[in-house]
Amino acid sequence: MPMRHPATPAAVHSAAPSNAPTPSYRQHHDVIAPQIDAATFRPGWLVQTRLYSLFEAGRIDRDALDAALTWRRWAEVTAPTKVQSWQIRLDTPSGPGDGGMAHWIDAAGRLRESAAALGPLRIAILEACALRDVSWLALARLLRVSDKTARDRTVEAIAALTAWRAGEPVPPPPEERFRNQPGSW
Repeated sequence: MPMRHPATPAAVHSAAPSNAPTPSYRQHHDVIAPQIDAATFRPGWLVQTRLYSLFEAGRIDRDALDAALTWRRWAEVTAPTKVQSWQIRLDTPSGPGDGGMAHWIDAAGRLRESAAALGPLRIAILEACALRDVSWLALARLLRVSDKTARDRTVEAIAALTAWRAGEPVPPPPEERFRNQPGSW
């Protein structure tokens, strides 16, 4: 009988190495397996976020996804700590020649411009969906609407961000209707 370390189960020795997320990771995150075929080229595991779920469902297009991801990068640059803990952190000197401070100032300026163009409600929605990846139910509670309406408002906020990034006029925010308003039935 071959000798093995007593604390290591036999199944570990017989299993082939894998890059699949652990069961513990899968318990906390929705992940999509790699897929390579005629329609899709995704060679690695993908964490399914609310933003990607809107893209996969066809609610937003590639340009809108790119706009939201770019906005998230700007927010992450200005955040005191990285929002996504699995991203690599680089320690670089912040001297005048490296552009680190200039990059931070540029990102902060773009966030300020986007906030002025989109308004506080859309920015709160972008932060909740693109940056924090809160659940649809939590976003619905924040907005005091149903989860379906929260998704619709997220799509609208991303569309407004996409228009702003493209230099097009930003549409006004949708009018809020309450049950006791005329014409809302």
